[in-house]
Amino acid sequence: MDGHWTVHHARVDDIGRITSAAGVPVLELAAEEGTLEQAYFDLTSAETEFTAQQPQEA
Repeated sequence: MDGHWTVHHARVDDIGRITSAAGVPVLELAAEEGTLEQAYFDLTSAETEFTAQQPQEA
């Protein structure tokens, strides 16, 4: 399998133990943390008058 999985609300060491016990080879585990900037945007996104949008393909 080529790709990645995202597991929310779980610790890296817990995921490692579970995958190891199940015999699932995992080459890399990493905790992904949000930035303070992203947290601010998440909290205030509904309150802003102007927001950026993803450009649409032509």
